[in-house]
Amino acid sequence: MNRKKVFYFLFLWGLFLLPLVNFAVAQPSYVGIDEEDSYEWNTSFHKSPLEDYWIDLGYSVTYAENITDFFFNALDIDTDVDGWRVYITEIESEDDYSYAGNEIGGVHYIYNFYVREDGGDWKRKEHNGRAEIMEYDIYLYLAFTWADMGFFPTWLNPLDLKELFPFDMKLWFTPTNTNWRRIADNVDYLYQHYHGDGEANTEYCTSYFIQEDCGMSTSWNPEYNSQIEEFGSVVRYTSDGVLLHYEFTYDGRIIMEIDLEQSFLYENSWWLIPLIVIVIVLVIIPVTIVSIVKVRKKHRVKKEKIAPPKEEKKPEVSAPAAVTPAVVTPAAVTSPVETQEEVFFCPMCGNQVKAGKNFCQECGANLKE
Repeated sequence: MNRKKVFYFLFLWGLFLLPLVNFAVAQPSYVGIDEEDSYEWNTSFHKSPLEDYWIDLGYSVTYAENITDFFFNALDIDTDVDGWRVYITEIESEDDYSYAGNEIGGVHYIYNFYVREDGGDWKRKEHNGRAEIMEYDIYLYLAFTWADMGFFPTWLNPLDLKELFPFDMKLWFTPTNTNWRRIADNVDYLYQHYHGDGEANTEYCTSYFIQEDCGMSTSWNPEYNSQIEEFGSVVRYTSDGVLLHYEFTYDGRIIMEIDLEQSFLYENSWWLIPLIVIVIVLVIIPVTIVSIVKVRKKHRVKKEKIAPPKEEKKPEVSAPAAVTPAVVTPAAVTSPVETQEEVFFCPMCGNQVKAGKNFCQECGANLKE
């Protein structure tokens, strides 16, 4: 094959393999989502606990209902919604920012957002929305741990008000390298020194017997009003930075709860190994042993059925003695026995004539006459 043919051959193969080549720009390590990923969450929203908070502060029921409606409208939350779905259509290249004297990176992603009401079909609520995953920075993330409304004790709250946040961050995703222990320690310090009686703790997730920090929990009960009950919040993320669980409570009652689909399996995956071992010990090994015994028994029976008949022992015969051939003497040759013939005489000449002759041999006389 000459060079020209080799070139055409390689060129055609290149055209064939071209659709399989991925030209996507490599993502930063702190971004755990990919294009065409789809995530679903089960959601639950309730106004009454938040209304009770305003009533406990001394406001009227009407005011409590109105301010709670305002809060839910600001968050664009419908209490009939029981599911969220986010589909990632595109992930853009990394941008560089400067925050509090630190250089940090950020990656925008394009998404479609869907909601589900009362277990019905998914309805698209936002098309080609744009949000951002910011590289972990302790000062940046502490700044957005608090909402301007002081009763909302959680980090990266879902308030999507552009005037509050210079970055398009959402609650759905976080950088994979977030240092939750440091954030929890700093938030706890802020609670103790500036926001009355409260505390923050690191949340941990266990995966295959390995415990890793994956979020933060808070509790807050301000000292200035003894009628106010405790606010609480819990947020946990997967190792890919996907929201796993979020809850916001007042007096132990759910205001918001968001759970990633199949979150129970993710958070309890550590017991899969012992469960598999138990299944192997109690089920697979006994079944395997019984199967082997049955197969061997069946093979043995089959072998007995087709076994060749047993050979009978023949009696041992002693070797015959050498037999010398007997000398056979030929039988004695016997001469024919001469029978006594009847004697006749010719009546004409008197000579003896052999029996049975019709004429005399001497004179020729007819012996029959």
